[in-house]
Amino acid sequence: MTPNALKQALEHEKTPAMRDKLVEETNQQDPWCALADSLDVERLVKQMALNAAMMREGDHVRLTLRPDQAHLNTEKAQQQLTQALTTALGAPITLEVQLGESGITPLERREQRYQQKLAQATHSLHNDPNVTFMLQRFAAELEEDSIRPI
Repeated sequence: MTPNALKQALEHEKTPAMRDKLVEETNQQDPWCALADSLDVERLVKQMALNAAMMREGDHVRLTLRPDQAHLNTEKAQQQLTQALTTALGAPITLEVQLGESGITPLERREQRYQQKLAQATHSLHNDPNVTFMLQRFAAELEEDSIRPI
């Protein structure tokens, strides 16, 4: 990783308040996001849930885990996740974990929501008369990479 790439990655770090807001909003929008976030499991098991899309058919729950997170898929993690989901759903379930790209994971939903907020913030700044005045008056440029939604 180059220094510029590292700097750019760090610049796009979300504040704790923004992360909390994204979690809250996506939990309200999607039941799987809320369920995955609420699971009382070890951190790595929760990461497995957050990186997987969920499909439920009766007592069968299929998680599609992103291939780059395959290392989280252990027998112990599956057992803990099965137990936590059984408790949360109030009925025994069978869990199937597969690797793939189908569906949308809770973390992907959060990122989508963040990108929407970022686009709104950018649009708002470009259409703000005070910003427009300063850009024109001082021949300034708006540094797009520095824009962060609040």
